[in-house]
Amino acid sequence: MNEDIIERLKKRLYRKGETFRERKLKSPLTPYTDESKTYWEGSPSEEEHLSLPEKPKKTPIRKAIIIAGIVFSLAILGFLVYSLLLGPNVVSSKNIEISFNGPTTIKGGDAGDWQVSITNNNKTGIELADLIIEYPENSEPIAGFLSGAKTLYERRAIGQIKAGETVIQPVKAYLFGEKDSVKVFKLTLEYRPQGSNAILAKTAENSVRLLQSPVEVSVNMPTETNAGESFLFDVEIISNAAAVIKNTTLKIEYPAGFQYQDSDLKPASGDDIWRLGDLEPNKKRVINITGILEGQDQMELSFRVLAGPVDEKGEVIAYGFATQGITLKKSFLKLGILVDGKTGDVIASEGANLKVEIEWQNTLPDKIYNAVIQAKITGPSVNQRTISVGKGFYRSFDQTLVWNQSSEPGLAEIEPLQRDKEDFNFSIFGPLPNDVIKTSKPTVTLEIEMSGERITEGEGRVEIKNHLTKEIKIATLLKLSRRGLYHSGPFTNTGPLPPKVGKETTYTIIWSLTNSANAVSDATVSAFLPSYIRWLGMTKPENTDVSYNQTTGEVVWRPGTVVPGAGIVTSAQELAFQISFLPSATQIGGQPVLVSETTVNGKDSFTGAFLRDMKSALTTYLDTDPQFKYGEAAVKQ
Repeated sequence: MNEDIIERLKKRLYRKGETFRERKLKSPLTPYTDESKTYWEGSPSEEEHLSLPEKPKKTPIRKAIIIAGIVFSLAILGFLVYSLLLGPNVVSSKNIEISFNGPTTIKGGDAGDWQVSITNNNKTGIELADLIIEYPENSEPIAGFLSGAKTLYERRAIGQIKAGETVIQPVKAYLFGEKDSVKVFKLTLEYRPQGSNAILAKTAENSVRLLQSPVEVSVNMPTETNAGESFLFDVEIISNAAAVIKNTTLKIEYPAGFQYQDSDLKPASGDDIWRLGDLEPNKKRVINITGILEGQDQMELSFRVLAGPVDEKGEVIAYGFATQGITLKKSFLKLGILVDGKTGDVIASEGANLKVEIEWQNTLPDKIYNAVIQAKITGPSVNQRTISVGKGFYRSFDQTLVWNQSSEPGLAEIEPLQRDKEDFNFSIFGPLPNDVIKTSKPTVTLEIEMSGERITEGEGRVEIKNHLTKEIKIATLLKLSRRGLYHSGPFTNTGPLPPKVGKETTYTIIWSLTNSANAVSDATVSAFLPSYIRWLGMTKPENTDVSYNQTTGEVVWRPGTVVPGAGIVTSAQELAFQISFLPSATQIGGQPVLVSETTVNGKDSFTGAFLRDMKSALTTYLDTDPQFKYGEAAVKQ
């Protein structure tokens, strides 16, 4: 068998036409083994060894290429396995869509209605999903969608959203802010992929523009005014919102040279902030303000008005604003009015006698000729018969006082910078007539005008004039009366009369309020019961606001608002209550006090004046009871 193998090798080595070196081996020789020795004794010849190819050496570069190839192959294999086994369960936030559907523009203060759509485009579902809504600043989420509607942050639990499913969440809110301001809703979806403990999030933002301010503000003032003279202007605030604008505040930014004097609603802070409270939809508020401007002739000045709620820093958020300009003129004739020596706000009571002084001055470096001063008094509260004037005269047909050079010679020629004054007196009706009370808020208006002539080189004699208006408010007259009754009244009284020691006698006490021209707010009537008087808890009317303090013995009645004309053109506002008196031996022969002195306090809603009236104590001497007899007052044994 070995001989056959050797013969085959010889034929391959010495093939016809081919030498040993020309021939190439097709593959490396098989390594020697013990088994081969059985068939091939001895070692190969030197020529055979020389003919075998050398095995290539592995260089570092070659090794790196081989390792990189192996790693790349493993990565490809891992990706294929991951894609085949886990690919469908991968959840990406890119496959979750959050859209905000609804109006992109609304009017400020109107309610907007939107829908948040959440679509899961992943191949697997998500769970424990929460939608977080951050509402725009100064918005008011509508109740039902946000509990309490006091916060601008809301978290809604949605739960599971299946693969390919769309979930819709409604959003409703009132948006407030300036015209053309942009309000941004911030939306965040927090979720957990199925089979995972990781919490992921997807966010989105959407904006809405306001087409109109929720508050309309306008300023009404004269186009020009004289320097140093009082002038009146008003600010009008109207709500355009569909919801209540809470804690509305008005702020006025005055120009340099403006001096605040008065307003019908007192400022809450300084002289430029007013608290208007809650402003109902379509409601209007008007504030009247009086002031003085100082400055150069023909100076143009601007007032800026802001209205809206107040932020955390106390600054007014401008839901609405307006700017109004006025031209300042230097008056050649300066005027001023003093009422009872006062230049500011004047409040007069019924029956008051008032002294009015008109101060005037020529501010020119030239003389003024033929000056005339006129004062007109208007108002149904004025008793025209009481008007009196010193150097001037009164024209009753038009209720005008006049001073000219015939009554005041000094007015014929007024020197440069010369000043002087004129005066007159008048009285207010007391009490006011019923027709005045019915109209409510009575006032007296003083209109002063001064005119004269100056001589100029180019135009000759030129007329100059100035005018001034002053309003006097008439305060209401709030009066308290009290009565002690036994034989009459809404309750049946029992016990001996005159009262006797050791036996109880009951009495009825009646408090009554009358009011003339203006409404009285926050009215309170109070008194004290002595220790020997017992409160029985019987009142009429039964639903009135009355309280009794057993410790102090104080009785307090809060009738609230006392209407104009109460007790004059309409019925008086009254309270009746019942008490019990148990006399002691030390009171025999006396007329003990049943109720201490009684006081009423309130505020005039028109003038802002604080009102007060007081009545003396009530005793067992019931002189206000028509059937009472003198001998029924003193305590008996």
